[in-house]
Amino acid sequence: MFGLSLGKLAALIIVIFAVWMVFRWLQRAHQIREAGTRRDRVATSVSAEQTVRCASCGVFIVARTAGDCGRVGCPFAKAGAGTR
Repeated sequence: MFGLSLGKLAALIIVIFAVWMVFRWLQRAHQIREAGTRRDRVATSVSAEQTVRCASCGVFIVARTAGDCGRVGCPFAKAGAGTR
C-alpha cells in the first residue's frame, strides 16, 4: 500500500525542489524590498548644500563655510587678512 516506487520518489523530489525554489524566490524578493527601503532612507537623510565658485582659483566651496583659498584676489578673503 505504501510502497515507494521510482515514480513516487521522482514526484516527491520535484515537489521538494519546487517548494525550495518558491522559498528562495520569496526570500530574494524580501531582500530586494529591504535594500530599496534602506536606499530610500539614505537618500532622504542626505541634504544638499549650496556651493559657490571661487573666482580666483575656480574651486567650488560650500557657501556657508567659504573661506580664503590663499590666492591673490580671493573673493572669500577675510577682511584685513594679508596675502600668503
